[in-house]
Amino acid sequence: MSVPRWLRPFSAAVLVVLLVVSPPAQAQSGPPGRVDPALADALDQALLGFAARYGVEGVSAAVVLPDGGVWVGADGYSTAEEPVEPDMAFGIGSATKTVTAALLLRLDEQGLVDLDASVETYLPWLSAYPNIPGSVTLRQLLAHRSGIFNYTNNPDIQAVLWADPGHIVTPDELLSLVGPPLFAPGTRWSYSNTNFYLAGLVAETVKGASVPEVYAASFFEPLGMTHTRFGWEPVPDGQRWAHGWGTLSDGTDIDLTTLSPNSNFSAAFSSGGLVSTAEEQARWAAALFGGDVVRPASLTEMTTLSTFTSSFPGGRAVGYGLGCFALELGGERVWAHSGRIAGYSGSMGYNPARRVGLAVLTNRSGSGNPDAMLAELHRVVVLNPVAAEDTPETASGIELHEVGPNPTTANVTARFAVPSGSSARIEVLDALGRKVRVLDLGGAREGEAEVNMSGLAPGVYAVRLVAGAEAAVRFVTVTR
Repeated sequence: MSVPRWLRPFSAAVLVVLLVVSPPAQAQSGPPGRVDPALADALDQALLGFAARYGVEGVSAAVVLPDGGVWVGADGYSTAEEPVEPDMAFGIGSATKTVTAALLLRLDEQGLVDLDASVETYLPWLSAYPNIPGSVTLRQLLAHRSGIFNYTNNPDIQAVLWADPGHIVTPDELLSLVGPPLFAPGTRWSYSNTNFYLAGLVAETVKGASVPEVYAASFFEPLGMTHTRFGWEPVPDGQRWAHGWGTLSDGTDIDLTTLSPNSNFSAAFSSGGLVSTAEEQARWAAALFGGDVVRPASLTEMTTLSTFTSSFPGGRAVGYGLGCFALELGGERVWAHSGRIAGYSGSMGYNPARRVGLAVLTNRSGSGNPDAMLAELHRVVVLNPVAAEDTPETASGIELHEVGPNPTTANVTARFAVPSGSSARIEVLDALGRKVRVLDLGGAREGEAEVNMSGLAPGVYAVRLVAGAEAAVRFVTVTR
């Protein structure tokens, strides 16, 4: 069998087919709160066409609002015969690290571990692996400041993962792949899956139970996360995987769901082995970073950063805490983590100022950019007047009835109405909230205005009608 290669983009022909046949995004609201119709419509518009535009088969997304209202949506396909639906589970990859970090913080609260104790305190047998310094602390593991080599960077892991996909990979197989340390513990920052693999082994040791048992009892069962589990566990009755897709080294697309998930997900273990739904990931982000999972002091530790900068479309990462990235999306802080594993990629996050959780999951690894997708949905929430300012739905008297065609490659027509005596304008904002077009409407009270969208890069843009201190927003997708 060929070794999978995850970095080949979709062909243009496949993209065109997906753009034509992708079903509309599905919006739902959940108790106890509700999703304002204007926000739900804006999120629907933003999600529509994500799969084609980002080069993935399908996308599932969710937004959890402060009052408990939940929007969920899906775009694209699980297979050629089955669309992606919001209740389907996806591999979440390294977003698993947020759960592992929370668990170690919880164990520290309970006095079962000390984050500043060495890993060999809990795993004395690590002396059998000379490339793993036993003096590294648990805190250094969770902060990626251990210097320990990332086992997924060893080319020999391909044989471990693919020789027998049904095989449950053992710790010895993985830890034997760890090369020499990159630097002295605590002196630098370097991302390593080995850190969180070891953290999971510590949790198993001190709790005397398996990682699936510990995670379920600690978090998933109390929080009602019934679709979240480790990928090598049996699929519960009535639940479904979204089929995960990859590309073989000979260029052939493959439905990886036809293979056993055991080797890939057990190798990822506590660094990236969970599966979940977009809704449960958004709820988890809101619960964790909203203060409902660990104590305030622990959350402060989790969000204390090692600083660096890394940009992506729509935002940038500005640091890493304990199992979480700090992102800046449109100038606002979002605690987040993305992840990839065979067949899947995704991103989840939480805006503490607006108390909003978000998640995006896709069923192709290597292609797409889930962080950029998350940034687009986040921008919708920020720019939507009801979501951002909690204003009454009909209080302003300003109306942006329709903006179309949507999607568009050139101009759009905006139908509007503003209160008498108001001077109005239409602004177009990109993913960073920057104004890329401004059209002065003068004293017009209502009518239609043509907005030039030609020359803009493909993506979702906010078309905002502004009159005095009031604003109304709709979202338009620009395609080539």
